[in-house]
Amino acid sequence: MTSRHTPTAPWRSAGAVDTTHSPHAMLRPVPIRAITLGDGFWKPRLDANRTAGIFAFLEWLDEDDQVAPFREFAHFARTGDDSAIASGLDKMRRAFDGRNSQRIRHTWRATVMEVVEACAYTLQSEDDPAIRKLMDELVTGIVAAHKNEEFLTWYYGEHFEHSYQLGTPGHLFQAAVAHHRATGETHFLDIAVDVAMAIASIFEGKAFAEHPCIEMALVELYRATGDHRVLRLATHFVGLLREQDPIIGPDTGEGHWRHFNRHVVRQTYLPCGAADLLAEKSDPELWKHLTAIWRDMTSGKLHIIGQLATDYWLGERVTNEPFALSVGVFGCVQDHIIHGFELCEAVGNIMWNWRMLALTADATYSDLVERTLYNGFLSHVALDHRNYHYLSMMASDGDHPPRNPWGNPTTGCCPANAVRFIPSVPSYFFSTSDDGLWVHLYDNCRMDWHLATGQPIVLTQKTRYPWDGQVAITLGLEEPTDFDLHLRIPGWCENATVAVNGCAVDR
Repeated sequence: MTSRHTPTAPWRSAGAVDTTHSPHAMLRPVPIRAITLGDGFWKPRLDANRTAGIFAFLEWLDEDDQVAPFREFAHFARTGDDSAIASGLDKMRRAFDGRNSQRIRHTWRATVMEVVEACAYTLQSEDDPAIRKLMDELVTGIVAAHKNEEFLTWYYGEHFEHSYQLGTPGHLFQAAVAHHRATGETHFLDIAVDVAMAIASIFEGKAFAEHPCIEMALVELYRATGDHRVLRLATHFVGLLREQDPIIGPDTGEGHWRHFNRHVVRQTYLPCGAADLLAEKSDPELWKHLTAIWRDMTSGKLHIIGQLATDYWLGERVTNEPFALSVGVFGCVQDHIIHGFELCEAVGNIMWNWRMLALTADATYSDLVERTLYNGFLSHVALDHRNYHYLSMMASDGDHPPRNPWGNPTTGCCPANAVRFIPSVPSYFFSTSDDGLWVHLYDNCRMDWHLATGQPIVLTQKTRYPWDGQVAITLGLEEPTDFDLHLRIPGWCENATVAVNGCAVDR
């Protein structure tokens, strides 16, 4: 088997979480574009997200003119028509002041960026003209809008010190990095750095916002640009988060890093930023705190589907109280207290464990990635990718509508998270290290990449996984090469066997 791999520009070889040059990460990514999914479990889901999910979600955004301002700014950028600026600003004001303003203020600013991120990941797997056209229009509008002072005031608000105000630029940074890695273009990336520096000028020595996201986004922006000012800002926010009292939930008396008592989504996003920072900078004390959080999560608060439960009477704080698996429209009710498993938390948990895996090469983390991916995350999304549920339907009694359509979501963050995460799934299949190649997830696919030595390698998987545990792996090398092939044996599998050319080998 011959590899198609040839040396590429850095942006083409970057992973979704790019630890390629991270000095303290043990594993390096294999980019999405190096992986081709065959007929199996994941390809139909990525195809449905590409052809239906992204556009169904876009229709919902259009109902409230959430995309219209960027389309107007894109029109101005293409034609020079000044009236488009006034129209874009007017539509933005109406979106904020409309009948759904409270919902929009919490979702609009970030969701458009997540659509761009979804498009960028999708294009790294398949060059879809409709997706490319959508992404180009949105990015053109975003870049043009960021040159308008009135837009910046409306979009980011007058300060960043509450609610989602730092989550918004965080999603902008992630979208800009994904766009760069899909296209090689830098104009959106330049805007992201400008916004980061504006935030740095505001937050030097100051407090932070409630909703983590910006921390991991800043580290990824640093990886894409090499700008150490960006990494310093990430360090600042992670350092402050370590020192602050919890914003949601009472202090345990032992420090908010040590125990889960924050908002369920925020408490998974927060460690993502810390883990990303640890891949770039050694900090034994931060690592000690981070692993203490992870142990606290897995030793009593994590449910069988790989998710943390939420207590809706206490500000969506993490709960470890037992509750019956009987779900209503809004959640599982036990003694009049509403509990649930949120889609965004599932994504956050996967992202966090993936970063811990990159730091340690410990399959304990990839086991949790798989468990949450198949049992937690997917239970929120319908097969047609036009419907979803804010809460996990693994806890359904079957008496209520199983999912809300994109067109009537209870909140915008969850469908946005779904449409951007699904096309990134191929990036979770493989890693490389100094000693060889790592296989984390199983499905029909072909990986066309290289070892740390630069030696091209092709790996194919043939399997019916997860419906069948048998996986056939074929390696293709241009010349004989010594390397270690690390195959994850799932933690739930008690009697796995490994054979090479039909001959059993020791695990």
